[in-house]
Amino acid sequence: MNKRKKIVVGLILGIILVCNICGCQSNKEEKKSILRVGIVTYTQDDPFINALKEQIKGNLKTMETKDMKIMISERNGDNDQRDQNEAVEEMIDAGCDIMCINLVDRTEPSKIIKMARQNNIPVIFFNREPVKEDLKQWDKLYYVGCNAEQSGKMQGQIAAKYIKKNKKVDKNINKNFLGGRKTMKKVLSVAMASAMVLGMGANAFAISYSSGSNNKADWPKNFQFDGELFVTNKDGDIITEATTALNDNETVNFEPGDVIWMPLYADDQLVYDAGWTEGTDDVEAISNIKVGTYNIEPAIEVYYEGSNSKLFWYNDNRGTQVDVDALKAKGYTFPDVKNVTTNEVYTIKSNRVTEVTNVPAEGTTIQYNNQNRTVSKNSTRYYINGKKYSSIDALNAAVAAGNYTESQVNVTVNVDKIKGTDESIGKPVVDEAGSTRAYSNYTGNIDKNWSINLIEKSTGVAELIEKAELYKATAADVTSYGKYSNEVVANGVYLKITLEDEWKTTSSETLKYYVYIADNKAKDHKTNEVWVSGKYENTDYEWVNFDWTNDASRSKLWKVHDDENGVAVFDFADKAFFSVKMYEGETMYLDLKTAYDKAIAGEMDAEADSFYKFDNTNANFARTGELIIVSDDSSLVPYQIDEDGNFVAVDAEYVENYAVAHTNQKVNGFVFNTKQLGNYVLSTEELGEEEEVTEEPEVEEPVVEEPAVEEPVVEETNNSI
Repeated sequence: MNKRKKIVVGLILGIILVCNICGCQSNKEEKKSILRVGIVTYTQDDPFINALKEQIKGNLKTMETKDMKIMISERNGDNDQRDQNEAVEEMIDAGCDIMCINLVDRTEPSKIIKMARQNNIPVIFFNREPVKEDLKQWDKLYYVGCNAEQSGKMQGQIAAKYIKKNKKVDKNINKNFLGGRKTMKKVLSVAMASAMVLGMGANAFAISYSSGSNNKADWPKNFQFDGELFVTNKDGDIITEATTALNDNETVNFEPGDVIWMPLYADDQLVYDAGWTEGTDDVEAISNIKVGTYNIEPAIEVYYEGSNSKLFWYNDNRGTQVDVDALKAKGYTFPDVKNVTTNEVYTIKSNRVTEVTNVPAEGTTIQYNNQNRTVSKNSTRYYINGKKYSSIDALNAAVAAGNYTESQVNVTVNVDKIKGTDESIGKPVVDEAGSTRAYSNYTGNIDKNWSINLIEKSTGVAELIEKAELYKATAADVTSYGKYSNEVVANGVYLKITLEDEWKTTSSETLKYYVYIADNKAKDHKTNEVWVSGKYENTDYEWVNFDWTNDASRSKLWKVHDDENGVAVFDFADKAFFSVKMYEGETMYLDLKTAYDKAIAGEMDAEADSFYKFDNTNANFARTGELIIVSDDSSLVPYQIDEDGNFVAVDAEYVENYAVAHTNQKVNGFVFNTKQLGNYVLSTEELGEEEEVTEEPEVEEPVVEEPAVEEPVVEETNNSI
């Protein structure tokens, strides 16, 4: 095993050990002798991940003691985040104490984190690092992996050393190369920077999405993008002016929430008619349904002999006197016969449960609300007066030893969700070719191993895209869009790229990328590469008012009219106010978050009272303004959190009855001047200054100004829009 694997495995095992010792593995009623560890990888087809997993499993087994057995469960996400989420949920339901997860999509851990937090199960993410904001959601989230930036630098260094030793690979070494060694050095630095970015996994150039399918399909013959691209807005309306042929060199204007539809074609495709039937809605899962048969003590007939004032068994033991106390202990109720002188027969009953039977097995079908429902795995629970028992045998043993009614004894199960069905589009059209056409819109299945590969050619593409998916047109799509575009066909498959609803951009910019579909199981299965380009801008904006306070309680873009300028006052939901001079044509995206930040609070030497986190990427004004952070506690100390996460004291004055411009409102708070709205925290006391660590200067290796390879260039295809 190489050094990288050893480091990763060692750290994972260390965290597992700490979690177990600290007792954070679960909230079980009693101390456990078994530690259940779940390992979920993104796929089963990655040799490195498989080797890493096997090493983790092997090392975990060596950690077993006589007092603690370690049980390991393993699953993979099959390169689909939804599949991985389901696998994690099943492992949690099965009783895993700690989860080790290699994410399919490093940007989509939210559901996993939510499930783990609800069940108090620590999660160790490894190899693929979630974004920093997600890791801060809970204090039992960990990440183990190598330093990605360092990996990128090492890649660049390896490339440089190879070029130095193998000069023939450098195509720039020739006497006609313009710029000489200086230019070659620049090329090399760019190549190394590219390697660093790629090594950091920042998705700077390539973004990959799963197909979103669990099905299997053969790679279609002549599978490619063709026809016309069209766009729908966030309301679901088609934008006819944004429809263009995929092979045209045209640009499209995009807005937040737009959906880009790109049709896929192939040979020998079934053609479906547009007739359709309505589908069904989802039926949600139900928890804690009482099941089983609760057997009760049988009714007994007793004979009362009036002359002797005695009760006797009547059934088969008429001559045997009744043991009243014993029967009362079993819950039987006796009639009042003190003043009865005649002979009578009485039926006495009990409500005592003797046994619970007919509990449905997990995975079987039961009737619930007149529907057939499937009993969920690992969902059966056994209770008496709220006390939980481990099995039906343990429950019945307790029932036999006590006197419990049916209301006190409960066996419950959960039932699975019933997935609804999409509206069904008609049958294949029978024609002379046997229900096929030679070349048309692809209407077959979508394979789970197909991937959507998007290559950025403009900055910020990843931030604009909410999701990308391979999508099969429904009956509703055909009804809604068929009259606007001939490309919308029954059961046709499209690449749908959904843009984010909110953009923080302050100006109009160019969106440019190319995209293709590939089969992860076969290298030669790949569609054509099609260019998408267009202008995009934030349409959710408001004009700055210089005569009144501007309501900045909601995140939005602000613009200044041409030929206007003045002092603008922004009110952030009465939590902060900012006054600043603004000029014609100026734009500013403003957003304030005041949620408690547990991660930052944990780094402080004092208690954090409140947080004020502005969107400081775009909130950089041309002139210095006056910011007041509202607070009624003058004893607090304001700090700014810089880019490196350091706490920097703010030179602020506490002011009472601060008069907010344009209003009669007066507030108390900390007032200071700034050009850029940043991230602030109010501390209960002054923070101690950290000692400066003097770093020894690094000794730079001599730069060998040898020619370098050209920056890798992605060839642009002729297919574009």
